[in-house]
Amino acid sequence: MLIILLFGFISLIRLVIAKGRNNLPSKFSIVGVSLLLSFIILTPLIFAVHRYIPRALPTGSDTKIFDSAIWKSESSTDWNGGITVREKMLKEVIEKILPGKSRQDIENALGPSLETPYFSSLDKDLIYYLGPERDGLFNIDSEWLLIWIDEEGNFKRYMIAND
Repeated sequence: MLIILLFGFISLIRLVIAKGRNNLPSKFSIVGVSLLLSFIILTPLIFAVHRYIPRALPTGSDTKIFDSAIWKSESSTDWNGGITVREKMLKEVIEKILPGKSRQDIENALGPSLETPYFSSLDKDLIYYLGPERDGLFNIDSEWLLIWIDEEGNFKRYMIAND
């Protein structure tokens, strides 16, 4: 990306110089400026689309049936080099536990929400630690289940986030 930006800015400078000298711009300058403008326009669009289009759940999210007692246990976030029990139950939580449920129903099934400053800018209602990040490039972060509740006190939406 840095190379495209650098190429685009150099091309823009060459285009401005050519215009100032009443010369025709080179094909190099036109291509470079086109790349720069494309980058400037498409980058925010790509980030916006990425944020609002649902993504597939991380690898291994469908390997265990949800069990409230196991989810709430202290060992549910132990990972020992693999993935946690909570991460294995995630698909069931998303598809069967959250939809149509009240905040109280969700907290009865998943336990109390964590009190943490993580993701405070997102104004979520409930937050649950899942385990270590699974599908990232370096896998150095943690995975979290963020849940929003609507005005009537029912499940609205969720997000799987990494810190």
